[in-house]
Amino acid sequence: MPSRKLGERWPNLLAVGGHPAVDMPPHVVEAAARAAERAPYAPTRGLPALREAIAAEHGVDPDRNVLVTLGGMQGLYLAGRTFGQRTITHAPSFFFPQLIAATGGQCSVACDWDEFAAAIAADTTLATE
Repeated sequence: MPSRKLGERWPNLLAVGGHPAVDMPPHVVEAAARAAERAPYAPTRGLPALREAIAAEHGVDPDRNVLVTLGGMQGLYLAGRTFGQRTITHAPSFFFPQLIAATGGQCSVACDWDEFAAAIAADTTLATE
């Protein structure tokens, strides 16, 4: 039974599937149609204006040196993919060694700062504090 008919039969029922139980106001329909015309995702490297603003703040090239991620985990994963062949991190590190392993790299965990400093070698590609 369509949700509209369920709503008519049982007025206290909140129908959450199928078609809406009520007619949508015209402005809602128009807004949904306008939204459907836009691309569903932001540009992969981030909005150009945001990348340019970040680049200006740091004096770098927005096309070569700035990447805007959707969150910290995406940034860490990309850093791991790019630089994580041999990584050192400080304990406690709840997920970083597993993230580096998922990207195909190796991660050593140092329990104190002397161990951290000693673990950094010529072949270290990424160190996180």
